[in-house]
Amino acid sequence: MANRVWEQWYPAGVSWDMPLPPAVPLESLLEETAKRLPDAIAIDFYDRAFTYRELHQLATQAAKGLQLLGVGPGVHVGLHLPNSPHFVICFFASIVLHLRFDPERVLADISAKKITLFLGVPTMYTALINHPKFAEFDLSSVSMWSSGGAPLPLDVQQRFESLTGHSPREGYGLTETAPLGTLSVPEGPVRQGSVGVPAPHTLVEVVDLDTGMTPLPPGERGEICLRGPQVMKGYWKNPAATEQALRGGRFHTGDIGFMGCQVILLDTRRYRSSQTCPSCARVRKKALCERGINVAADSRRREIKPPLFRCSSMGLSF
Repeated sequence: MANRVWEQWYPAGVSWDMPLPPAVPLESLLEETAKRLPDAIAIDFYDRAFTYRELHQLATQAAKGLQLLGVGPGVHVGLHLPNSPHFVICFFASIVLHLRFDPERVLADISAKKITLFLGVPTMYTALINHPKFAEFDLSSVSMWSSGGAPLPLDVQQRFESLTGHSPREGYGLTETAPLGTLSVPEGPVRQGSVGVPAPHTLVEVVDLDTGMTPLPPGERGEICLRGPQVMKGYWKNPAATEQALRGGRFHTGDIGFMGCQVILLDTRRYRSSQTCPSCARVRKKALCERGINVAADSRRREIKPPLFRCSSMGLSF
């Protein structure tokens, strides 16, 4: 696509077709950071901080423990842990962790620890602006407020901006796009209701709702479709759903939106529920949600069918 109008809004030095960085093993990211910044804070969990050196040492310790349990190449490991250092030790991150979202604790941590980047979902922003002590905390250290997971209601976005002087920036993606599709450029103006511009190497097209095959011009609403190296190859053992979702060489999201002059604007509704991930669509009907995890009963027995997981446990001391 020669006419990539959104590219003008990329930061200086960034182009749509810029070379992708070489692939590296995931574990090397922590190893190299521990060598380069050994004493930098990797995890801040309430009143306990972990440096990258400590995190790497604990991750190595955990890896040896898994090996003693018989884990090796080809063995799949599922992490079913709370939002605590134990999870990050097994899967790396560099964030301030809370066991669960507590608006006052979040506000206090931003104020005291001078957090510079906040990533949240719309329900979090709603809880923050409605907290009675919101105005008592200094949030000036945050240079980037980001919202994802669902459309941010316009009234929440506007009220947050009136209280802080900052408007949360939104992006767009799905599980099937790992999950990047569009992003908001930090240096550009915030356009309320927009999910930003297509990410590098990503093509966004809006197609007609009747056939799903005809690209529409800017300003016309239709189904948002994505192409790019991050788009999935298909649904596991579900060729029919794969063919439907990837017809025409595009990934059909099932979401409605339109292309503006510079950005993608997303509608707040889905027009075709069958376009959701088939496994998710099955459990959505009658599922229990426990702390964000969907647990569905067997459709015939009306009970949780054991065994869900085969589990092992080991201890970590820090």
